Amino acid sequence: MSRFNDYLTFITIVETQSITVAANKLHRSVSAVSKQLSRFEEQLAVRLIERSTQSLSVTEIGEHFYIKCKEILASVELAEQTIKDEMV
Repeated sequence: MSRFNDYLTFITIVETQSITVAANKLHRSVSAVSKQLSRFEEQLAVRLIERSTQSLSVTEIGEHFYIKCKEILASVELAEQTIKDEMV
């Protein structure tokens, strides 16, 4: 999966405060979203979200990374909109 997809999945988990709700919103299985988050954390060698069977909380580094991910995706969306506007 692309890095942008990892960012989007992470952002959705943080904003919904739930892997299950994020999976539903992303039209994916809970298992797939959970595995994607685990792989992403392994690639980064950092825990972004603490999770148990009952709760989920964003780590301090996860909170900082969330802000950066939002900025990255906003920049990409702006770049895409700029291209679309130039085509008109």
